[in-house]
Amino acid sequence: MLLAAAVDDAPALLHDGGAVSFGGLREAVATARRALAAPAKALVWLAADNRPEVAILHVAALAEGHVVALLPAEMAAERRRALLEAYRPEIVVGGTAPGDQWQAVGAAAGLPLWRRPPQGAIHPDLCLMLATSGSTGNPRFVRLSRRAVTANARQIAEALAITPDDRALLHLPLHYSFGLSVLHSHLLAGAPVVLAGGGLVQNRLWDLAQRHKATVLPAVPVQFDMLRRLDFERLGVPTLGSFIQAGGKLSPALVQFFAAFATARGGRFHVMYGQTEAAPRMAVMPAGEAAHRPDQAGRAVPGGRFEVVDERGRALPSGERGEIVYHGPNVMMGYAERREDLGRGDEMGERLATGDTGSLDADGYLTVAGRRGHFAKVDGLRLDLADVEAAAGGGAVAVAAEGRLVLFTTGDDAEATSIRSRVAAACGIHTGRVEVRRLPELPTLPGGKPDRRRLEALA
Repeated sequence: MLLAAAVDDAPALLHDGGAVSFGGLREAVATARRALAAPAKALVWLAADNRPEVAILHVAALAEGHVVALLPAEMAAERRRALLEAYRPEIVVGGTAPGDQWQAVGAAAGLPLWRRPPQGAIHPDLCLMLATSGSTGNPRFVRLSRRAVTANARQIAEALAITPDDRALLHLPLHYSFGLSVLHSHLLAGAPVVLAGGGLVQNRLWDLAQRHKATVLPAVPVQFDMLRRLDFERLGVPTLGSFIQAGGKLSPALVQFFAAFATARGGRFHVMYGQTEAAPRMAVMPAGEAAHRPDQAGRAVPGGRFEVVDERGRALPSGERGEIVYHGPNVMMGYAERREDLGRGDEMGERLATGDTGSLDADGYLTVAGRRGHFAKVDGLRLDLADVEAAAGGGAVAVAAEGRLVLFTTGDDAEATSIRSRVAAACGIHTGRVEVRRLPELPTLPGGKPDRRRLEALA
């Protein structure tokens, strides 16, 4: 489903222990398929960390025609139990024993495997379930069809012009839609991925990148802010010159910084826009364009299109702000909150109302303004928090708190003072209504996006 017809001895998965070639990956997938075989389509619950075994099992389960649900390998026992009860999977791979009613049946790709009898009908088109952004601990998942997953892998591979010479440093978790899309699009294009865990400040990550000559780094905005502070020459990875950004809006200053950095290294820099509900990418900025369009998110991926609509759903002309709606083959089938939802068919008709606001220019380039409902009321003014963060200059996260704005940053005192004055001036409010708090590190969700709920609790 997702493996290119690459030369057998070409590398596919690079990791701490060495490498798995495309030929070796095909053999490992075939072996894992035999371990996962079942009399009927099953829901496979996979504890996902960035190990080759997990990637092998994921591809094998999809090839076997099952539905894969990817979850963090480390999860609180109570949350894991609640999800198991809500979705009643037939197969669990990895992690600890799911309960007494399960039968241990050996291992698959070296990871422990448990089974139980069929638990209910599953729609034949369904192949992948991913937690919605920030909802890893609650029961809402996105239902993705085989067509949507394959279509988006192809869309990304084409839009990014991925070739077998690209080597992506995959440090983003596989249960996060951005991380999984890097795996899908590269394997489909015959390009290897360097499977890595840990944060960007850990030497182990950069040692692995150096050893396997990584060329492409995918990251989210918070991580790009961290990368700017690192001394790339000291990291000792001269092959790393291309960057892929998704997972939120990057400040124009950082877009221009990394676009210039990538150009100087002979690489490329792509801004992307997407949601898990679109498997997950919807827009990609063409190589070389980011520096000239630092406020924009690119154009629709091949085979997709955008429209911007008003509150009544009427299409708006270019330049006017409204809700962003995406049309394409990669749109989800719908949501799921319990096992019974797995039997439902497509409820979207390839149309996704994103809940984001923005505009399209005459050339089809998308500008994402912010999230609908993502506003603060200060001194009678309704302020879009995305605009507040843009005014802060990037790297700060804004939340609303009882008639005032609170911005969190990892910067120093001088930067905090500058943020406060810039935001007050841009928003037309008194500086007394703006509070800037410094944190050693901003709390993030598993995929790297800011954890706004935790920041709201701190405010």
